[in-house]
Amino acid sequence: MKMQKNKLIKTLSCAALGCLSLAVLAGAPITANNVSAADDTTLTMVGAAIRPDDGAYGIRFAAKTDAPVNGAQYYVMIVPETWLTDNNYLGDCADGDYYKHLTEEKELVTDDPETPEYDGEFITMKTTPELQTSGDYNGKYLVKGTIASVDFTNSNTKFFGVAYYEKDGARVYAENQTDSVRSICYVAGAALNDESKGYDDTTKAKLKATVDDAYDFVTNGEETGAEFDFTSVTAKGYNSSYTRVSLANGSNMQIELNNVPAIDLPIEWSIDKPAVAELVNENGLIKGKSDSNYFWVTAQIAGTDVQQQIFCRPAMETKVLEDYAVDVAKYNLAAYGSNLHTNGSGAGTYNATVDEHSGVVSRKHGNSTTWAFRLGRSEEELKTLDFDVMKITLKTSHTQAILRIFGVRIESQITEANVWTTVTITKADLLAARTGDTAEAKWAEFCELYSNAGTGLSGLSYYSSHSSAFTVWLDEITWDAVAAE
Repeated sequence: MKMQKNKLIKTLSCAALGCLSLAVLAGAPITANNVSAADDTTLTMVGAAIRPDDGAYGIRFAAKTDAPVNGAQYYVMIVPETWLTDNNYLGDCADGDYYKHLTEEKELVTDDPETPEYDGEFITMKTTPELQTSGDYNGKYLVKGTIASVDFTNSNTKFFGVAYYEKDGARVYAENQTDSVRSICYVAGAALNDESKGYDDTTKAKLKATVDDAYDFVTNGEETGAEFDFTSVTAKGYNSSYTRVSLANGSNMQIELNNVPAIDLPIEWSIDKPAVAELVNENGLIKGKSDSNYFWVTAQIAGTDVQQQIFCRPAMETKVLEDYAVDVAKYNLAAYGSNLHTNGSGAGTYNATVDEHSGVVSRKHGNSTTWAFRLGRSEEELKTLDFDVMKITLKTSHTQAILRIFGVRIESQITEANVWTTVTITKADLLAARTGDTAEAKWAEFCELYSNAGTGLSGLSYYSSHSSAFTVWLDEITWDAVAAE
């Protein structure tokens, strides 16, 4: 029994259309003959190109080869990407011969889509390798196949396109098929990101309209003329007026974006100072490489730049603070502008109560700074503590600041600058700063965050409008408590 037809395409064509692409796909067709057996005849998929027309969409897939195979007939097959994993179509195709599987196992119909009576259930089109005389593939042959006039409802649909040749009854498919899944929206977005092509304003407007149609369909389910404003996309945690994010040398950070539309679009990431930081992958994961320098990360989406400035600082040795004797050590945290230092001279040794959390240990917001901060006991040890008051011995460089430890304000207990002071925080105060529904849930949250294996997130913070640098020295933390029996 034949399957029910799954038609996504109105009009089909394998002609050499004037497509916009990430590579110049040009050249005159030639006959595949007179090729030496020593030539490399491997087919490799090189992606897709787009044809934006008024009221219609087209997408073209291409593969490259150094030389065509003598006497072979070349084809390009295009199907919905969902067919690759759907067992009703290609999900159970074990040998990779897609054409045989669809026509013999699934009994689907295909023929040359250029014929006027075309009524196939999937697309397989004959084509001829074309020698390229310029562009990115100069000197190579391209095997291309195009579908044109794709319906508006499929502007965000991913297609799978693959080239192959047939000779003596055997089919050989192109390699690099992972680069063969593309939507019209994706290819339009990639073209908008590619400044090297120098597209004029009319072409850019057509490309943007293609992206907007995908957004319109995904958002509204029908043509309403909705357009997406890509200037509304922002980097999380960054405002160009005042926010800085710091990244430790050698640490990784994942850059995240706000308000990205739920359509198939590529995001191109770049860093303006490769000596200061580098991209770890193509998804916005970066790594610090400097001890003191600012840099910009840019995410380009549909031709619009989204930027975030980051300060790269020295790596910090992770330490925890609890029950240090006064005559053993005096640790400090100091903020000098947007730089973070942890020794008295303001530079050099990083050996204090700072714990890295996903590569971010301090954020500067106006005149405020937040440090990760944790205790020297395990989560289970903290849960067993039966106490009423936590005592922290510290001193500060001045008293004109709002100071919080574990979310609890303590600056009212500090009356003199540069004088060791023991402040007290009740357990009730610690619980009040947490978000759980019950006292037990609040305490469990505290123990998880601030144990020696926790993140220590926002454990110590200050806000000050004072113009001079602000330093906090920490000596010891003790508990008015005994372990619960």
